[in-house]
Amino acid sequence: MQYRFKHSLLLSAIVTAMALIISCASPSILTHFPTSTTTPASTATNTVQLTAVPTSTSQPPTKARTPTSAHPAELPTSTPGFDIDFNLTATAVVGQLVASGSSKIESYFSPDRKWRADFVSYECMHVEGSVDANSYEEMKLVEMSTDIEKVIAHQFIYCGGLGAYGLGGLFWSSNSRYFYYTETREGVPDGCNLFGEKPISRLDATNLQTEGLGAGPLSPDKTKLATWENNGISVWSLDDGKLASFSAVMPGGTGGPIAWSSGSQSLVYLQIDSECPPSGKTRLGLIDLPTMKQKLLVESEEVGFLSVRWEGFARLILSDFQGKEWHYEFATGELKPAQ
Repeated sequence: MQYRFKHSLLLSAIVTAMALIISCASPSILTHFPTSTTTPASTATNTVQLTAVPTSTSQPPTKARTPTSAHPAELPTSTPGFDIDFNLTATAVVGQLVASGSSKIESYFSPDRKWRADFVSYECMHVEGSVDANSYEEMKLVEMSTDIEKVIAHQFIYCGGLGAYGLGGLFWSSNSRYFYYTETREGVPDGCNLFGEKPISRLDATNLQTEGLGAGPLSPDKTKLATWENNGISVWSLDDGKLASFSAVMPGGTGGPIAWSSGSQSLVYLQIDSECPPSGKTRLGLIDLPTMKQKLLVESEEVGFLSVRWEGFARLILSDFQGKEWHYEFATGELKPAQ
């Protein structure tokens, strides 16, 4: 693969790096420029499915499905319904932010020390031509042996508002091929966002392709991820790729928390009919990775649940909309209020 030095060309490259804009006042990430209670009852309805439902599709490790170019996209020369003066002003602001030199760098080294992922952020400040305070961030991949770097992702940020924004590093795979990061380091997205997981992206250092994996937790043994993707659960090997996809037990529902067992071989997840406001049925699903099968453990309409965690291997602890704890016992398949 070929790389290009960024030290002497950083300013000119930044001027063309405005394809991705984040507004803290309106946290949508632009990949192109636009052209123009219910009170729950005291008991829950518990339905236990003892027959495993094989809804998984085991897959071999895959490469990135939706590559994102590491080269910043150029600004359009003409876009109907859009003021090109904004483009010129924004790129000029970025140039001044970079020229100010007021930046900080956070670095993540691959286990084999071949690669370094650098996160460069320029502090929020007012510059000439800007009404609001702005900041700018870049994620770079650096080849350690040559010090050659490549810009992988970038964000232009309006400071002082709400929303999800900011590039943040997470971790490398143990084989040093993949680097995991988020594009929503700070804040929360618009909407209710009851469950609060941050979307995770993955960079393949061998070809510079990136892929969004969805949002979800790392397994306790730090070898796998489980994420919500396309209204289902995807399980990823950090070193290889996607292991399996499972259709959710409730098509069209809102994905909730995912909780791994301590042995990293099973996981449970919650789904709710409607997140904003929380209402309708809640379902609790179990996925067993050794058999690649899942079961519906609980279906409740009278009581809705917002969180779930494991207590050993025999019990799950759930928290309802009112903060009350419930226990699910695997031995009996019963869900009861905690004593």
